[in-house]
Amino acid sequence: MTGMEGQQAQAGFADGVADAPSAQPTPSASSADVAEVAGGDEVNRVGGDSGAASAESEAAEVGSDDPSAVLQAELEEVRGRLRAVSKAFTDQKDEMASFRERVEAQSKLARQRREFEVVKTFFEPVQNLRRSVDAAGDGPLADGLRMVLKQFEDGLAKLGLEPIPGVGAAFDPNLHEALSVIPVVDEAQHNTVLFVHQEGFMVDGRPVAPAQVVVGRKEGAT
Repeated sequence: MTGMEGQQAQAGFADGVADAPSAQPTPSASSADVAEVAGGDEVNRVGGDSGAASAESEAAEVGSDDPSAVLQAELEEVRGRLRAVSKAFTDQKDEMASFRERVEAQSKLARQRREFEVVKTFFEPVQNLRRSVDAAGDGPLADGLRMVLKQFEDGLAKLGLEPIPGVGAAFDPNLHEALSVIPVVDEAQHNTVLFVHQEGFMVDGRPVAPAQVVVGRKEGAT
């Protein structure tokens, strides 16, 4: 290569370098961008750690369930049900006892009413028979009538017929019919039966025939 050729080659190289585009510098990341990325990674890491901790806590709670505590809870539930059943049974038992008492009371009252009606039906004929026996005097016929009268009186007594208290008993307007009142000095005789004109009878406290009596009355007594 001649000197002229060497100079031309160097001039061509210089022109090529001048025409080539200049290299652009690579932009560098700012510190703020780096911090933001780092912060996001930290948040993600913390969030992941928190979720893992929560899952581990729930797993620990599930795993820490004491079988004896579970059995105790179930036992208390069963006991509660048994108490409820026991209370319902007791209430039903009390209700049945109350119902039975009401039925028995009604049955007793109905029986007393029937007995009272039967006694009342036969009472007056028996009283007439008694008057006939008293007027018959003595003799076989009178003895036969007394036997029949005794049978009627025994039958009525079985139905609850009993005499109303007479002399010395306190006057009861529900059982006694006061024919007259006699003044008395003794306060113990005040409002007391002194004489009985006609005997009275009753059934279970209900008069079939009231007793006809004379009652004492003391002045100033209450």
